[in-house]
Amino acid sequence: MPSVRTSSFLVITLLVLSVGCGPRAGSAVTAPPERASGAPNHSNGGSTQGDPLDELYEAARAEGSVVIYSSLNLEDVKDLFPRFEAHYPGVRIEHERASSEVLLRRLLSEAKEGRSAADVFETSGFEVYGAIKAGLVEPYCPPNLAELRTQLYDRECRWIGTRTSHDVVAWNTRLVRPDEVPRSYLELGDPQWRGRILMERNDVEMFNALLAQDAYGEERGLELFRQIAANHPQLHQGHTEVADLLAAGQGALLIGAYAHRIAQLQERGAPVDWMKTEGVLYLQGGTIMTAAPHPHAARLLLSRLVSAEGQNALSEVANRYPVNPTAVSVPFPVPSTMKIYPSRPEYAEYRSTRQRQWNELFGSH
Repeated sequence: MPSVRTSSFLVITLLVLSVGCGPRAGSAVTAPPERASGAPNHSNGGSTQGDPLDELYEAARAEGSVVIYSSLNLEDVKDLFPRFEAHYPGVRIEHERASSEVLLRRLLSEAKEGRSAADVFETSGFEVYGAIKAGLVEPYCPPNLAELRTQLYDRECRWIGTRTSHDVVAWNTRLVRPDEVPRSYLELGDPQWRGRILMERNDVEMFNALLAQDAYGEERGLELFRQIAANHPQLHQGHTEVADLLAAGQGALLIGAYAHRIAQLQERGAPVDWMKTEGVLYLQGGTIMTAAPHPHAARLLLSRLVSAEGQNALSEVANRYPVNPTAVSVPFPVPSTMKIYPSRPEYAEYRSTRQRQWNELFGSH
């Protein structure tokens, strides 16, 4: 898909997981006061003194701009990025938007040509890991790293989680009785679901995360999905589209629903609900490029992106669930007791194996 470059200027406040040893077992906005040109605006959520980013901001302002390659859609960033630019006057964001795969191919192509146009790469965790494997990433630990959940960043700071999507089990409340409601993935292999299940046609990332050692593990996970396959699920293209089919009653149960989409459908009165005991967490990560043309502005943007203020903005503007637990704005409630299985970027190492296993089970490709 073609990329689009956008530059934003406006007035408000800001923006927006441990590559260790691989998978493991088991408000109103108030008007800003008068301030000196070139001083960061702390009136909307920033600290008024001792901000660790102030010194970084001075160097970033001298660079003048920051280029981010991100799959965030244009509708979201048109209101999101201006908040950063208003908080840090003189640092302009240039956004190159395309799909995760296209952006990674562009980075690899630029590297072969001996150049780098991007400062920050922010997209799907698997593609971020591709950039790491290619040696294109500079480790950077934001000042607020201790605020973040340890599952959602790399111990070596090669990537930091920026936004998430909850991949869950959902059902049509008119077609599933209260006593049938599942409490665990393990219940989905029950023959009572034969012919009643919907799934996204190629949900390999969800499959991969559930087979990780810190989820169900490969042996146990494969047996579960063999049972699910024996229930003859209907496969359809696209998470949004298959959620709409669930709401329309085309199936009783959906394995691999985006929780935010189910929440949106509920707000519209659709007869749907979702399992709040277990789920997969899709991660989008941010990283600094080794040859970033604007390295200080890159660090400033990524730091602000994962701050409480930035995560609040992402939640409010883009309906994303925050990775920073100090953020107060959430698009939908997620119980603290819910078991979460993150789809960490390094799980990309298993992608080809999982794709083959998925195809053997469901014949998607």
